[in-house]
Amino acid sequence: MSALPFDLLVEIVNFVDLQSLPALALADKNMLALALDYLYTSIPPERFLAASVSILGNASLAARVRTLEVNRKEHQTSYARVVPVLTDVLAATNNLRHLNLSLEGTYSEVIFGRTKCQLRTLSCNAFTSKRLIQFLEQQSSLEELNLTHSLLPTNHSWNFPRLRRFSGPMTWIDSVLPFAPTLSHLVITSTRRSDRQELEVLAQSLITHLEVPFSAVQMARAVEMGRVLPYLQSFVISMQRDWRGLLPDPPDNVEQTLKHWLLDVLPVLSSLRRVTILGYEESETPEGAVDFIREVTARVPPLLSEFSIRPAIQFSQELRVWRREHDEWKQVTAAQ
Repeated sequence: MSALPFDLLVEIVNFVDLQSLPALALADKNMLALALDYLYTSIPPERFLAASVSILGNASLAARVRTLEVNRKEHQTSYARVVPVLTDVLAATNNLRHLNLSLEGTYSEVIFGRTKCQLRTLSCNAFTSKRLIQFLEQQSSLEELNLTHSLLPTNHSWNFPRLRRFSGPMTWIDSVLPFAPTLSHLVITSTRRSDRQELEVLAQSLITHLEVPFSAVQMARAVEMGRVLPYLQSFVISMQRDWRGLLPDPPDNVEQTLKHWLLDVLPVLSSLRRVTILGYEESETPEGAVDFIREVTARVPPLLSEFSIRPAIQFSQELRVWRREHDEWKQVTAAQ
């Protein structure tokens, strides 16, 4: 096999099932290297515990690991076993670049104590701890960061010069954005009553995509939105069902409040190209939706050319998409 072009060998490995890879690896040194890369470069959750035995016993295999995922589906029942193994694996995989921890719990206080890796992407569902914050202070190469739980009121000194995408509670926003000059994609997953003041911090980054609960922006005036989001191209608004509790004087008709707010705000977002509303109750029929879209975009320049709505139907994942053609909105798809 050594006579075959390297690109062809790579293609061959991609078509071999996991059970056959060990036999193929014995055929040729090049195939051995490719097979080991295929097996250990990316560790999916269903293979984590089995692969960890080899990773912890062989430094060469540990050095190959670039991507690692642990999740609730595969590991919730073996939580007590997974956490110490994960701690040792993170300490051994210094070349790790992508880490996805979609498993909730207090384990962040334990697992990040010995790791030296420099991540490019981190998604962490673990509860926030001082150890996690200390770990983030070392991660100046991060390009994408997704966090589930609120930031602790503690001192921190981090720098994210390469961070382009961030997703997390509003409590992180005023702490992260001033230290992330290249951030362009922002998802705010939850808010508090006092979060209106924190909208000012959005002006410190060149945000082109923003996903946010309506409760986080509903009190903001149009002039404020235009000032802090001059480069916004994609705007996703989530109609959280519990948002009324976040307002001092919640309206009876949330959808009418949204409509009036969009009428004021959309015209001042001069770079806007796409709008998505998640959970809008009054547009469960295409006719009602297009009337709503026509009304809120009547004074908006043609640069805004796509409008999507996900109806507020329990468990619905259907996303209805309209595009503007010659000042008329036409439905183009209803995708899952």
